[in-house]
Amino acid sequence: MKLRKLPRIRLPALRLKPSAPLLFTARFAALMFLFALLSRAARSTAMPTVTIGTPGGGEIEQTTTCSGTIIPQKETRILLPEDVTVTEVLVQAGQAVQVGDVLLCLSGEELQNKLDTLDAQIAQLRAQKKQLTAQPDYAPTDPLTDAQLALQRAQEDQQRCLENPDTSEDAQLAADRAVQDAEMALQRALDTYAEQQRQADASNAVSSADAAVLQQQIEALLEKQEEYEALLETDGKVLADTAGIITAVYAVVGSSCDGVAVTLGETGSGWLLNLEMETEDFQDFPGQPSEIEVTQGKVSGNGSLQSSRELDGKTILSVLLDDSSWTSGSAEAVLRFPSQHYTTCLPVSALHQDSSGWYVYLVESTSTILGVENKLTALPVTLLEKNDTTAAVEGISLQAKVAIRGDKPLYAGDAVKVAAS
Repeated sequence: MKLRKLPRIRLPALRLKPSAPLLFTARFAALMFLFALLSRAARSTAMPTVTIGTPGGGEIEQTTTCSGTIIPQKETRILLPEDVTVTEVLVQAGQAVQVGDVLLCLSGEELQNKLDTLDAQIAQLRAQKKQLTAQPDYAPTDPLTDAQLALQRAQEDQQRCLENPDTSEDAQLAADRAVQDAEMALQRALDTYAEQQRQADASNAVSSADAAVLQQQIEALLEKQEEYEALLETDGKVLADTAGIITAVYAVVGSSCDGVAVTLGETGSGWLLNLEMETEDFQDFPGQPSEIEVTQGKVSGNGSLQSSRELDGKTILSVLLDDSSWTSGSAEAVLRFPSQHYTTCLPVSALHQDSSGWYVYLVESTSTILGVENKLTALPVTLLEKNDTTAAVEGISLQAKVAIRGDKPLYAGDAVKVAAS
């Protein structure tokens, strides 16, 4: 029996239509995804781009620039006598002078009056001293001599009584009492003499001390006398006693100058640079400067710190210069202070400050469905030291990713782009 092959029957394909809610949800999700991509692209264009870095060890060197004045190392002060009027000033600061040049002039009449007064004072003091030193030592010896003679006579009478066998007992006792009385009188005379001598020595000591004080006064007046006589010999002209450069003039015509009238720097004695800084600012630096670079016009060189002192809230530095090509006048100096090593240093551009103190921005990365997102977080730090380029801080990890700089202002919570390294 043969089997018959049946014909193949094709059934029509079934087409299922999606339901409306599912289609809306899919389209909405796609739209939101597209919107998110577009929004992120827009934000990416507007967000700051930052360069990141990590803290590391480094040296911080402090420098500062200040102005000063160069003067000769050895300076002579020209002093004037008291209460004598300056009639003429012939020099000014920065002027070169030679030995014998006239610096200024004084009133000759006042100088003569001062000299006459000094002569009288010296004569009076010398007379007082002579009176003190001419007083004889007081040594009252007459009572002591009389007591010694009286004792000698009493002893002689006592001896005669002893040698005379006819001397009565009463007479002998009287002679013995006379000797005892004479010895007591002699002791009193010795005590009186010692006291008088002590008083005389004390009086002489006072007189000698007074005489020494008078001699010192006389010597001081004699120095002034020589000064006045020398000025009168030049008709009141004050002359330079050494060649050099006038560094300062304090004398004023028509006024007296009781003290320094002119300061004169001696040429060939080397050069000093005097710098002045606010003490509060100077104390911010670590110790004394280790290097000092000086510039004056086309001349430049180095100097070494000789001394520093505080005066009226300022620190005055005296710097010895190592070259002879300088001239008196202003100059600029760069002071370099000893550097110090720190383990956590950052570029100073990474540092920010507000009313609460110093802080840096950390860059923290998180993964989202749209990719990696970087945000800024403020981290408070302690500033240890900084200069124009580098800051040493405390309170941060060596692995921290820090925003070193940005192309726009940065704020905590900002999303940022990280510049390619």
